[in-house]
Amino acid sequence: MDALPLEIKENICSFLSPSHLKPLRLVSKEFASAAIPYFISRIFLFNHPDSCIEMNAILRHPEIPKYINTLIVDPSAVQSNCPNLKNFILTSIHGRNVLRKRDDIFHELLLEHLPHSPETGPKSYLPSGEVVAESLQTITLNNIEINNWDCGILRNLRHLRVSLRDCGNRPSSQFDAMVHSATRLETLWIEFPYSHDGLYSIDSLFNGIRLKKLHECLLSYVSVSEDELVDFLLHHAQSLRTFGIGGSCLHKGSWPSLFRRLSCQMAILKQFATSRQLLANGHDYTGSYLTAVTRFVLHGGPEPVETFREDFPHDYENRPNIIHVVQDGLWKDYDRMIKPYL
Repeated sequence: MDALPLEIKENICSFLSPSHLKPLRLVSKEFASAAIPYFISRIFLFNHPDSCIEMNAILRHPEIPKYINTLIVDPSAVQSNCPNLKNFILTSIHGRNVLRKRDDIFHELLLEHLPHSPETGPKSYLPSGEVVAESLQTITLNNIEINNWDCGILRNLRHLRVSLRDCGNRPSSQFDAMVHSATRLETLWIEFPYSHDGLYSIDSLFNGIRLKKLHECLLSYVSVSEDELVDFLLHHAQSLRTFGIGGSCLHKGSWPSLFRRLSCQMAILKQFATSRQLLANGHDYTGSYLTAVTRFVLHGGPEPVETFREDFPHDYENRPNIIHVVQDGLWKDYDRMIKPYL
């Protein structure tokens, strides 16, 4: 009896002998096997007061945690112990497709008008514990400040995507520690907020990143030195396939010098984009110059001559977008909200 699931115990008579229970056990196994394909593996918890209660109920359920591989969570306080959790999306902003799906499911609930509990603010409390740290393969943070990090070493994290463009505060030093702990990263997207006192410098962040299989790196609204960025890119020249940067500036060095040092030096780089205007001494480059820069970095040839928007105000030449294949556990609904290169 002790080996039987609780739901079976509650529906049988205690005086039955084991021989009478044998057919029941076989039926239970067959039912469980048949039901596995229908277990929900991706769960939305939207921003209303019961979300944290629902989270705890999910984690205490005897079966559901075995099959969850993705949680998309809006509330800030998140404690997770799902053994198969691989992908973590923490966001307070949802795309139109997601909202439409949510409204179809919860059409009788006025979720947008429900009061917010005081514990569901914009500050992030990421899943804690070494078990979770070992299992996570993707983390996506959208409009959530990173101010509490106790998740340990992210040894198996493959994809990290962070958009803080609408946050008031810059990331703390714990953000650098989080990235540096992920020694197997393949995807790194970073978009920092633009503030009146300038862009956030990523020199210390890049100085600690030395990866074996970094395939894709996208940067937006950051400040970096020419030497630090060149060192970072050349170190990953044998693995990096896609690189994009926009809305950013060099606080030391110059863009033409950087492009010159990178030209034909990236062995397998297939996509290079400056999709939003780079800042050079307070001026924006023209679209045609940035298009020429892409060709120059990837294929070499004559070095492009700098041209600025103030001299050519109508130069909006379209530049090729980076083509991105969504990894397992990531959705285009969230890609388009975070990634400025689509």
